[in-house]
Amino acid sequence: MIREDLLIEPLARFFKQRIFGAGRTSHLAALADATEASGPVDLLGRTRSIIAEIDELWARQANLITELETLKPTGDPTSTPHGAPPSRPASPPS
Repeated sequence: MIREDLLIEPLARFFKQRIFGAGRTSHLAALADATEASGPVDLLGRTRSIIAEIDELWARQANLITELETLKPTGDPTSTPHGAPPSRPASPPS
């Protein structure tokens, strides 16, 4: 987290120069030129890709929930559901 008092001055300067300043039209024009130079954006393809990623995350979440619901605890805090060693130590190294 960043303290508010550290953000106020830089944000005020940014808005004064870039948003409300005399050069705002040149900043906007440069942004528009850069956007056009990057080529057309395939929004439909990108949207479909993002939806597929979200669907995959939902499926993975459902699989994890199912696995946790069927888990039979051993009482050993260092064991994992598949018997593999834990990926990190149970307590920080001293």
